[in-house]
Parts: sequence; C-alpha cells; structure tokens
Amino acid sequence: MNRLILIGNGFDLAHGLKTGYNDFILWYVKRCFLNAYKENNYSDTLLEITITPYLDRHRLTIEKLEESLDDCYRQEKFNHLMDNVWFSNRRALDRVEPFEFKIKSNLLKMLFPRCSYYKWVDIENEYYELLKAILNLKIINKRGLELIHEKENKLRDLNHSLAFLISQLQHYLVSLPQPIVISDYMRILTSKIISRDVLGFAGIEAEPESTYILNFNYTNTVELYTNWFSANSQRQVPQINYIHGRLNDETNSLIFGFGDELDDTYHAIEQEKAKGYFNFIKSFWYFKTSNYRNLIKFVESEPYQVFILGHSCGLSDRTMLNMVFEHSNCISIKIFYHGDEKENNYVETTHEIARHFKNKEAMRRKIVSFNQCFRMHQFDDPPQPY
Repeated sequence: MNRLILIGNGFDLAHGLKTGYNDFILWYVKRCFLNAYKENNYSDTLLEITITPYLDRHRLTIEKLEESLDDCYRQEKFNHLMDNVWFSNRRALDRVEPFEFKIKSNLLKMLFPRCSYYKWVDIENEYYELLKAILNLKIINKRGLELIHEKENKLRDLNHSLAFLISQLQHYLVSLPQPIVISDYMRILTSKIISRDVLGFAGIEAEPESTYILNFNYTNTVELYTNWFSANSQRQVPQINYIHGRLNDETNSLIFGFGDELDDTYHAIEQEKAKGYFNFIKSFWYFKTSNYRNLIKFVESEPYQVFILGHSCGLSDRTMLNMVFEHSNCISIKIFYHGDEKENNYVETTHEIARHFKNKEAMRRKIVSFNQCFRMHQFDDPPQPY
C-alpha cells in the first residue's frame, strides 16, 4: 500500500511563512505606496498612486505610512484606500489626502473588500467569479459579433490583471525567509499505515511501499524533510510532485488559476465563441509538464492512503481532487487539522472534500474520523524532540 500526501498552503503557514494571499496583497499595496512616496507617483497594470500637494513628509514618514497601511489591513478598511479617505487625520469637512489612489483592475477591486487580517481571500475563486460575470454579460443593443468583441476585451483585461498578479506573487514568495524543521512533520512522513485508518483491512501496521508528495505550494518547504530520507539509506526517498510549479524553475513554471471542470458554468464556457476564457484554467497548463501524467500513474498503480497537510481541498482544484479521492485505489483520507481539539478546521475540510465526491457512500468509508486524526503542529509550538 502506498501513501499520497497533499501539501497545501497551510503547511507553509504552519512553518511561519506568510504565504496567504492576504499577506501577499498587503505586501504588494505597501510596496506600491512606498514607491509612490519615494518617486512622487507609481503606476502599474492594476493601480495608480499619485502624491498630492498635501503630503507632509515630516508628519507622514515612511515608517508611519507602513504603520497606517498595516492598521488599514487590520481594521478591514482597504476600501478606504479606494475612496482616498484613509491617511488624513483632519476632520471630515476639510479632509485633504496626501495620495490619489486609483484602481484600474476589476480583479483588484474584487479582492480589496475581502482582504484583511481576519478574512481569507482566494484570488483564484474571485478570478473565476469574474469569468462567470463576463460569460453572463448582456448589453442592450449589442448582439452577435459586437457582444463577442466586448467580452473578449473584458477577458483580455482580466487575464492581463491575473498575469501581473502572478508575477508579483513570485517576487513576494522569493523574498520570504527560509523556514525551520518542525520535528512532528518528520514523524508524519515516517509514520506507518495502521489498520484503524483503513476500513476492511485488519492487522495493517507497516511502512508504505512508497510515499508520493503532491505539493500544491510553489515553495520547497517540504524538502526540509525529504532531504532526511536522502541521507538515510534505510528509507525510500519520497517523490515530490510540484504539481503547480516551482519558484525559480523555468521548466516547471507557476500554474495559477481555476481547476473545476465539473462546474456547470464551465460547461457553458465551453460553448462560448469569445476567446480568452481558458487562459488560466489549470487543466490546460498541466500539459506543459509531465507532472499530471505522473500523478495519474501513481494513482492507478496501487492502493493508497491520503494524508492532507494544510490543503483546504477547495473547488479551485476540484478536477484533480475528484480523481484522487474517488479513485478505487484511494482507500483512506486522513486530515491533519489546524487548531486544537475544540476549535479546528476538521469539519470544514470534510465539507470541502465532500464536494469532490459523487459517491457519498464511498466518501464516508474513506474519511478517517476526527478522533483518529491529529492537529498540525505550528512553528511557535513548544519544541518537541524527535
């Protein structure tokens, strides 16, 4: 029996890396404002910032500017940036702002209200929502080719915005510090397959024949642990599949977008004549490497148990996860949850997993119950010896 380990963004977060999309958007906005502060203006594909005559550099220093943007983020008031009403301390009647802030991208306009310290923003899902809005676009007195042309213009702008965000995301992720090893994850990677995790199999307690790591992250955090296997000749080295690409790897560039071919809207998109809908549909990007075919080979080779480490199992990867979870060789799905025994994301994760199953009876047989699952240790937990 083999083991398939799904590594998601929660794995990086557990190691103290600020890889959430919220963290990325905050970094991007702060960088834009700091550039505008230094150069008097800033403009890119998504936004434009201009210094006004009311900027007092003695009162609003670079340090205070950063603090103000952090406060804006924590207080869920990024919308105030769009309204140009955040930085001034004056009364409302005579408020004058040091910056003129303009968002040029509909995608960024969608992300801003959802971006804060207390919320979770999903760029890929928001992108797909805008795709669907374009699909349903109906303009009075515009028919046929004229409407197709209008849709293609909007698709071009949307795809251009996402491409720019992806490029900025790469810059951000490369700038993050290197994480440190958390001993508990070595225990997980070296753990045996036990009978209580697999219905219908009695007496099983053995090392998996092979371990296959499906890494949805662009970072190489998991290599902190697989390098140990390389140094230990008694263990088979797990194979890592960077299914969505890898930072600084031209042969395996980043894959970013939406991957739900089972959605009803997707079938409607396939009937559309306007071009540009599929530019960031993940399935077409998978053809650029053999990663997806290698995953299929593993899934079809032998029975396997699934470990979920920090993956939300959301709809943006539905096509792939449906194949992994519903395959007859998948005999067990074990969730390592975030939180503690009282407050955690175990139930929420099961809700997301259920979306990938057509056969609900099979789902109930495969998902390991909560009392047999374990929490994901965090970088700031008390150290534990290995």
